[in-house]
Amino acid sequence: MARFKEEFKIRDRKMESYLGGEELFALPLTEYPDLAKTEKELKLADQLFSLYVDILDTFNEWKTFLWVDVTKMIGDMNEKIESFALRCKKLPARLREYNAYKALKLQIEDFQTILPLLQELSKESIRDRHWEEVMQITESNFDFSGPEFRLNSLLEINMVAKREEIEEVTDGADKQLKIERGLVEIEERWKTAIFSFREWKGRNIQILLGTVGIMEELEEAQMNLQGMLTMRHVAPFRERAQELLQVLSDTSDTLERWLKVQMMWCSLESVFMGGDIAKQMPMEAKKIR
Repeated sequence: MARFKEEFKIRDRKMESYLGGEELFALPLTEYPDLAKTEKELKLADQLFSLYVDILDTFNEWKTFLWVDVTKMIGDMNEKIESFALRCKKLPARLREYNAYKALKLQIEDFQTILPLLQELSKESIRDRHWEEVMQITESNFDFSGPEFRLNSLLEINMVAKREEIEEVTDGADKQLKIERGLVEIEERWKTAIFSFREWKGRNIQILLGTVGIMEELEEAQMNLQGMLTMRHVAPFRERAQELLQVLSDTSDTLERWLKVQMMWCSLESVFMGGDIAKQMPMEAKKIR
C-alpha cells in the first residue's frame, strides 16, 4: 500500500507538470481518468489497510502481555476492540467486497468473543485444575503456572471454536468456589466451637450447658454438607466434604449420648444422695457420689 501511494505521487506530480505546460502554451488540457480512478481507489483502500495495520500492531502488542497483567488491562482492551469494530463498521460499503475487509472483520469478531473468555479465566475462582481442563478441551499444552505465561499462549489455542466448553469450565469454577467457601466456613466454625460447663450443686462436677443451639447448628451443618454432596461440581471436594460430614455426625451422636447420660445422672443424683433409696441401695448411692 505504501509503495502504491508513492508511485501514485510520482505520477500525480508528472500530471501536474504536464497540465502546467499545457496551460502555459494554451494547449487543450489532457484528462487522465485512470489516474483519477486510481486516486479514489487508493483513498478507499488506505482507510481499510490503515485500520488493518492498527489492529495487527495492537494484537501483536497484546500477545506479549504477561497473564498476570491481563486482568487489569481487560477493560482497556475491550474499549480498544470496540473502537476498531466501530471504525470497521463505518468503512465505505465498496470496501466490504475486499477479502481483506472480510478477514479484518472476522479478526475483530473473534477477539470480541475471546475477551469475555479471558475475563472469565482471570477470575479468582480459576484453579490449576480448570487450566488443565481448558488444555484438554482445546487439545493444547502451555505452562499456565510459569512466570512467562503470556496472553499469546491463549490466543493460539482457538478459543473461539471451544467457547461454550470453556464457558462451562469457568461457570463450574464459580460454583466450586462457592462450595469451597462453604466447606471452609463449616470447618472454621467447628474448629473454634467452645462448650460451656458449670459446676453441679457445688460438688466439683462439671455439666455441659447451652447445647440446644449447638445441636441445631450441628444439624444445619450436616444438612448443608449433604446438600453440597448432591451438587454436580462437588467432585474436587467430595472426599473432604464426606470426611467432614462423618466427623460432625459422630460429634452429634456423641453429644446426644452425653446429654442423655447427663440428664439421667442429674435426675437421679438427688434421689440417691438422700432418703430411703440411699439407705436401701448404699452401693449404688456410693457410685453416684
